[in-house]
Amino acid sequence: MFPALVYSFLWTGFDRRGLLWLVYGGLSLCVLLTLASPAVSGTKYALLPEQDFNLFPLHTPGLVSVPAAFLLGWLGSARPWERTTHRRHTAPEPTPQLGAPEARVDSTRTS
Repeated sequence: MFPALVYSFLWTGFDRRGLLWLVYGGLSLCVLLTLASPAVSGTKYALLPEQDFNLFPLHTPGLVSVPAAFLLGWLGSARPWERTTHRRHTAPEPTPQLGAPEARVDSTRTS
């Protein structure tokens, strides 16, 4: 899948949920558009030439399913409907004790 490669190489925010949305959504859309295209019915070179039930007028469903897969990958990874500011699951930072020398902030000290 071309969109998955592009996102994984160029976008650091691309995660597993975006990959699953991209692959399953793009694949299912491509299969549905292929079944409704003239490649299956309606033309003399179709899989079923005597029947005519083509609902999608293009022979190549990739013209629609590849941009839709990009959109689904972005929606799955970016999740614009979740506007949260909390951190992801990370280990908590240790809190310094009051009497410890590391707890002092000294701006005149040079390292």
